[in-house]
Amino acid sequence: MSGLIETMEMIFLLLGFLFFVKGCTGLTLYGEVGGTAVFQCNSTMENINSIYFQGGPGFTDFIIGYHKTKNLTEPSRPDTYLNHVDKTVTFWNLTVSDEGTYKCVIDHGVGRGITEDTTTRLILIERPPTPSIKTQPLCNVSCALRCTADTTDLGPVSYEWKKDEGEWTEGDALKNISSSDTPEKFFCRLQTRVRTSNTSLPMENPLYKPVPDVGMIIGIIIAILCIFAPIAVMALVKCCPSNPLSMLILGNDFLRRRIFCNQQRPQSIPQADPVSATEEVAEREIFVPQPPVAEDLEMETMNNTNSNENM
Repeated sequence: MSGLIETMEMIFLLLGFLFFVKGCTGLTLYGEVGGTAVFQCNSTMENINSIYFQGGPGFTDFIIGYHKTKNLTEPSRPDTYLNHVDKTVTFWNLTVSDEGTYKCVIDHGVGRGITEDTTTRLILIERPPTPSIKTQPLCNVSCALRCTADTTDLGPVSYEWKKDEGEWTEGDALKNISSSDTPEKFFCRLQTRVRTSNTSLPMENPLYKPVPDVGMIIGIIIAILCIFAPIAVMALVKCCPSNPLSMLILGNDFLRRRIFCNQQRPQSIPQADPVSATEEVAEREIFVPQPPVAEDLEMETMNNTNSNENM
């Protein structure tokens, strides 16, 4: 019987040692000044008798706690809340003095009083700055882009990249690209254990070669034809009016008005109406010599007489 009791004691001691080893495993929690931190008290058992959250040197400073049957004192730190159902302790409005290591002790109140400890170190970090993208030298067929920022006092940092208006994808600080990449712009941002930084300014793809816009090219060609085609046709009409195309344009009111800016059809020089041969003979005056009358003969005789006397 005594051997059985000793065996039972050994089992309880072993279980207690395992729980103690588990409790010794330290966690790391990151926060920002003015932000919020949530400490997780790990437990493998549901029946909880009490929870004590302690800090300071040697974890001797009581901060907040819960007891199944007793009323505990108010928390020593303002803006602190303990949830015994979720087994969490929350700090609001973090200050520089909150940085340090804390222990959460859970007492299950069974057997010899099994406890589980969770040790967590709280590290306060700065807000992440807005990064910028820089191009590595010798960009030709391939190139490298670097997402740069001052990561001092930020703790672990991860990077995300985005192409044009696409989705964010995880990556490294250095991003390799090649001439086969089609995006026009790149963006990057940082992620700390607390928040995500603002997005960097867009970086033009140094290897980007825009694809010609076929529709734009066709539009330009049509515009050029619309400008110069009428000029060429006008030159043809003036230079070679007897050309079949010129005669077609001059004879078609629609084409002529479109090409010559709505000018009226050129009028031919007006010509006299043709006259028939009968009318022409009738209108023509025919000169027929008439015999001199008596007065004319008398005047002519007097003139001749005067001429002889003068001689």
